[in-house]
Amino acid sequence: KVPRLISLPPQYHDLLKAATERKCEHCHTLPSEPTLCLLCGALLCAGNDCCRDADGTGECSLHAGSCGGGSAALLLVKQCVVLILAHGRGCRHSIPYLDVYGEEDTGLRRGRPLHLSAEREARLLKLWASHGLHTELARATTDNSAVDWST
Repeated sequence: KVPRLISLPPQYHDLLKAATERKCEHCHTLPSEPTLCLLCGALLCAGNDCCRDADGTGECSLHAGSCGGGSAALLLVKQCVVLILAHGRGCRHSIPYLDVYGEEDTGLRRGRPLHLSAEREARLLKLWASHGLHTELARATTDNSAVDWST
């Protein structure tokens, strides 16, 4: 089986619209922070208490354990950020969508249309397919940019 990520739409606004209209597969509500698993396409609630387990572990960490063997590449849709998550630790990673000037729009502050970058998408796929998510997280940990995402 050839490794692949989910198919992403060419325009970010289409992804944003679709994700904000989908219900969480666990609690069946519209998430305040919709998060899309780039490995399987599941829509998750990030940072909400509704989908935490009894130990307080959030839905994204739980999903990483069941979907990606402890690691996952997640797209925080409203923040326009990719989160690499592994065993309760996480770091931000470049998003595969860029504006006409080749820039990201973290937080969707500038409001420019974002288009899928084949190069960025391929880089993210290579990172996942080569089991590089842990390496990327380790690099972020040494740079002090990793965050504890387990709660």
